[in-house]
Amino acid sequence: MTWSETLTPKQKEFASSSLDEHSVLISGPGTGKTYTIVRKVAFLIEEKEISPSDILVISFTRSSAIELKKQLQEYFGEGNDIPSASTLHSFAFKQLLANQKLLSDILPTPIQVLDDWKEDKILHEELKILLSTHKKKVTDHFNNLSDGFDSLKCDDPDLEELEETSRFNSVWEKHREFYGYILRSELVYQTIKAVELYNGFDIDVGYKYVIVDEYQDLNRCDQALLNELKKHGAKICAIGDDDQSIYGFRHAFPDGIRNFLNEYSPSRRFLLEICRRCDKSIILLGISIISRDNERIPKVLRPSGNAGIGETHLYRFDDETNEAKGIAEICRKLIIDREYLPEDILILLAKDKNKNFSNPIKEEIEKLGIEVFNEIDENILKSNNARLVISYLRLISSFNDSIALRTIFEINSNRIAKTCYKKIYEKSLELNCNFFQTVEKISQDPQLISIVGPRIKNQFDEIKESVENYQAIFQIDENEPEIPDFFEKIKMLADLLIEEVKDRTEILDALNYCIENCKEKNFQDFFSSIYSFKEDQEQYTKDNCVNIISMHKAKGMTKKAIIVASAEDETIPGDPAMNTELDMLRLFYVSITRAKHYLAITYCKKRVGIQRFSGINSRSGRRRRTLTRFLKNNPLIISEVGESLYNEL
Repeated sequence: MTWSETLTPKQKEFASSSLDEHSVLISGPGTGKTYTIVRKVAFLIEEKEISPSDILVISFTRSSAIELKKQLQEYFGEGNDIPSASTLHSFAFKQLLANQKLLSDILPTPIQVLDDWKEDKILHEELKILLSTHKKKVTDHFNNLSDGFDSLKCDDPDLEELEETSRFNSVWEKHREFYGYILRSELVYQTIKAVELYNGFDIDVGYKYVIVDEYQDLNRCDQALLNELKKHGAKICAIGDDDQSIYGFRHAFPDGIRNFLNEYSPSRRFLLEICRRCDKSIILLGISIISRDNERIPKVLRPSGNAGIGETHLYRFDDETNEAKGIAEICRKLIIDREYLPEDILILLAKDKNKNFSNPIKEEIEKLGIEVFNEIDENILKSNNARLVISYLRLISSFNDSIALRTIFEINSNRIAKTCYKKIYEKSLELNCNFFQTVEKISQDPQLISIVGPRIKNQFDEIKESVENYQAIFQIDENEPEIPDFFEKIKMLADLLIEEVKDRTEILDALNYCIENCKEKNFQDFFSSIYSFKEDQEQYTKDNCVNIISMHKAKGMTKKAIIVASAEDETIPGDPAMNTELDMLRLFYVSITRAKHYLAITYCKKRVGIQRFSGINSRSGRRRRTLTRFLKNNPLIISEVGESLYNEL
């Protein structure tokens, strides 16, 4: 198969576009975006003889990066070289990791990124104590800091909050030096800052072509890093659709793709117009909704020649109990009457705090004997056993790793209270030491901290002895780029640390996957690969089940039948303080256009249980609900009485 086979004229035009200019592809839902990206890469490699190592493929989420990598490997065949595919955060982390010796005066080294668990258990808990404040206030500070990184405004605090922000940042900076960590939210920002500050910063500039999927979801900071790659000679190829920019809460900047032609010169815009996913009525409804956005790039979305008419329904229910029964009945009819498989049906929710919305629906579907799934995949490497293995590996690699040591202290539950860590912190300021050095000194003289000093000594001595024994397994030679039998040695460590066979097997499978994705089999590449693996907590769907997931997580999916539940103005768009109306408009559009043949949208006249405390009524608990403004007076879909779905039986 050659790169141009089965491409439409529009797809072929983009795939074979000039190598001397930047390009942007506007690709609506179901227009073959991923397929076209793979063929673009194939054109560069097969037709223009560009080396795969000169091409970088970037995507917004780990799951989409993995899917792109999978499809590239399928096209080129197992064993053949393919371009690197990763998220932008993962790419930035690799740049910082490769240059960490240069960055020691502005960032703590060795560089380690805190995940959600460490942010919660170590960072937020300890800063709450150090600042004598509430945990929510600490969380709010970090949310504001993250907003600043994303929007490139972190060095420009609000003047009214300057004193409070200054105090918070002062304590946080010392705490960061104490443990030696950076935040995930600052990865891209710190990479840009390092490029600006250090002429010797060795950013991966060998890439001639950078292909960026889901460009509309990137924020200003992400786009600034791509601009740095452009300055170093890379041609940027952006793919996305401003109509599908749904991550406003992460400061996604859809104007980036809208203004691409002005930012990148010379450049050219291409458009894909034929939707091969949705039937005609679904496309028409989607277009009628998204056309409310006056800022969007003007574009056409047309059904393919073999598209059916499709079905769209809008069901009105009296309350959430009736809604759940109605949704269950829709599922039953689709499975019995149309011979759909349960996995062909996807139920989408804008909000589902504590599963207050999904559980009632799940219960009604289960009453009909239909399997249903509404759970989240907790990434196996985020379990305590996995954290223990990884933390010991970090100490084996570098015994002075404060975060690894602190993580083991936390997991081992050694009767060291949170307030004791404040004493260790205060002692570290007195001794001018980091966490590891302070604990080591306490182990030598437990009286440095009264009462808990002996406990700290016992815990540290036990960990130190274990690490020394484990280091004998790995026999690290710093002059060698790779560690022989790396996975087998990790397996030996896991056997010693994890008793439960099933848990150990799952963790080792994940760690082996990380090793297979290492450029070289050594600790630095391994920790980088682990970061990529843990980067996103993906919600997933299960085979042989009707699946219930969030509207955001449905992006990129295609199902024969989509049910968008609780489509009420109180939730969609909901609270303007939490969501912008245009963000929610685009999210609604994305949700609708996941459907191939059947689309049902449900809403209630009132919500009477715990669900009444949701959306814009989260505090008042007001029961009355109204249809989302995005569908009011829409002639393409007429409201039907939902109770008729099961009362007619």
